[in-house]
Amino acid sequence: MTPRRVWNDPAYYLLPDQVLLSCETRLRYRVHRLLGQGGFGQVYLAQRTGRASGGATVCVKVSRYIDGWLREAYFGQLLHGH
Repeated sequence: MTPRRVWNDPAYYLLPDQVLLSCETRLRYRVHRLLGQGGFGQVYLAQRTGRASGGATVCVKVSRYIDGWLREAYFGQLLHGH
């Protein structure tokens, strides 16, 4: 049986209720929970906050290694529409 992770486990990149600020858009996102993880990082359920946000629910992907994330984004753009 695999032990369950707890939120204070250093394997988590983000914490619940942590607020993230996008450097590009200046929008803020409140983290709810970890959805999953894989070779390129972790994905969290989050909600956009602020007056103009509309409270949109989003997924936030976090990676410790930028090169893997850039490769994935590149191939995602390359394959867009196929």
